[in-house]
Amino acid sequence: MLTLAFKQSRWPGLALDTLLLLGLAIGTVNRYAPVQISGDVMLYSVMSLQKVTLFFWAQNRLLNVGPALTTWIHDPAANLWANLLFPALVFYGLLRSWASVAIRLITNGSHASNADTWLARTLFLLLAATVLLVLQPHAIYEVVVWHVEYPLSCLLLLWACDLWFGIDDASAGSNTRLQHGRRLAGTLLLGLAIGVNFSIAIPALALVGGRVLIQRNLTRHTLSFALLTVILLLLWLSVARAIPGPKTGAYAEFSLATLRAGLPQVIGSLLSATWLPGLAGLLATLVTGRLLQLWHGRAPKNTRTRWMQGLLLLFALAWLLLFGGNTWVRENHFNYRYFIFVLLALTMMLSLEMAKLLLTTNRFLKSGVAALAGLVIGIALTYPLTPLQQYAFSQRLSPFMNTGATLYAGDFNLAWSAVVLGMLRGQPAFGLAGRAEGNAHDLQQHVAKMLERDGFLRVVCLQETADNCVMQANKHVGLPMRLRESQFISGRMAAWNLLLEPGVADSLHTNKPKADHWHYQGGDLASQPGLVGDRNAEGVRSLGEAGFLLYGPYRLASAGTYRLRMFGHALQTQTAWVDVAARGGNVQYAKFPLVTGESLLLDEFIHLPNDELDLEVRVYVGSSDVLQITGYTLEHQNADRK
Repeated sequence: MLTLAFKQSRWPGLALDTLLLLGLAIGTVNRYAPVQISGDVMLYSVMSLQKVTLFFWAQNRLLNVGPALTTWIHDPAANLWANLLFPALVFYGLLRSWASVAIRLITNGSHASNADTWLARTLFLLLAATVLLVLQPHAIYEVVVWHVEYPLSCLLLLWACDLWFGIDDASAGSNTRLQHGRRLAGTLLLGLAIGVNFSIAIPALALVGGRVLIQRNLTRHTLSFALLTVILLLLWLSVARAIPGPKTGAYAEFSLATLRAGLPQVIGSLLSATWLPGLAGLLATLVTGRLLQLWHGRAPKNTRTRWMQGLLLLFALAWLLLFGGNTWVRENHFNYRYFIFVLLALTMMLSLEMAKLLLTTNRFLKSGVAALAGLVIGIALTYPLTPLQQYAFSQRLSPFMNTGATLYAGDFNLAWSAVVLGMLRGQPAFGLAGRAEGNAHDLQQHVAKMLERDGFLRVVCLQETADNCVMQANKHVGLPMRLRESQFISGRMAAWNLLLEPGVADSLHTNKPKADHWHYQGGDLASQPGLVGDRNAEGVRSLGEAGFLLYGPYRLASAGTYRLRMFGHALQTQTAWVDVAARGGNVQYAKFPLVTGESLLLDEFIHLPNDELDLEVRVYVGSSDVLQITGYTLEHQNADRK
């Protein structure tokens, strides 16, 4: 039976587990959060401080658990830290809870002894070390700190199962009132888990199916749990339909054509999240240990565990196939975050192998394993304490925070990071980027005050064209606005200082490039993202750093032949190149070297066999390349017939 990690521990054990969880969470946040910029993560704190809604802003799913729990923390710095720590605590709490479950499965025990508790704690350290060893740094951030909806829903489901099925002491077994109380609490936790992430209903039903297969018996309580899962999911779907947000059906669209085209991208995305040498070393160690265990005849015989491992593997494969053909996942480039449940299932499967090895290992070797896991964790997480002022978002956005603006538009990640930075500096700050409708009332009240006081709005437009930022403002401020004045802010990242006044802009959309005719030059070109280079009103120039000078704009492009022309000045182009790519860079349609010269630097033709939702033109420069890009055009050669 399932059981929770903590309830068998006495107070010293609880204190030790709490210290371990806090240490791992703080270490992970301090090591991996400072270099990342995520609008979603910043929004956790923005929602907590400005307006907590039932769901994530502009969503009708993903309950706002973290922001709701931290809304009492009014200091922006403390609030941001709390919202960074909460997902990490949840993730490591899931590993700790599962470690106890794994030991119980291996030992077939109904009561946890002190030895089993220490064994579970050792397994927990091994699992934490495995995550830090096998995942790439960006994946650790995304899985542990960013996407709390996956580990949180899993943890709640684990607790719900324990309360629903784990009547594992004599008093509960004979006390009907206690049984009803446990199942009521389990029902509430299951409902919360589904609200946090609707897709957790799939693992919940898979767990029911696995339980029936392993026990070869469908009990009344097991059937009740399955029916309850379906009922709670339907209830949440009805709530979602009553709240503005994406159509819930968009998340459930599936096609075999998408699966055939997407499965290689899914595998590639998962591999990009994995440090393969670390994974290979882990697997080699497990295989060697299990072979030695079998050789000495010490392997525990546990049919239920083998069944569990097989079912976990089957679940992982089924999830890959189900969501590898999902339209919503395709539109998000088959990012590995949609397959975190796969990573968790495989981790659980491997953890049972680790538990088998630990079970037959003597106390000295167990201590050595725990020490080795602690060493790996220490190496991975030992890092100087980084103040928020030195986080990447603070460093990149500080030059734009003294303009007098209180409104931030443009790139989603940068705009919401600027809002947080403004609040950290004690300034009023509101976002106009995607999801701003979640705080429409307070935003519009602030806009009304600014217009009453100044007669205009001052907006910082980050890494986006001025026209698109004006469009964002018109979408959210509650009244039509037009551009009075724009000033390009030169630097390593593109930005505009905009003055908006009430009124209808007749030419608001005239500068937006058509789907089959792109024309970017000057400040509009510099507004596209890049990792290196200097941006000014004339375009983008290299600075002796290797990396992408330009990428984006991720626009719709229909199938056909295109002519790409790039303009600028190039004195040296030893390693510089241009390519045309799609699907997050996973599909490259053409790649051309850049040549030295004046004015026209490239004139080539590209053929797209299929329509693409997110075509981009990328310019890469090496450290020795000296050039400036002032503009480019991408024209469909049959555009006149459209």
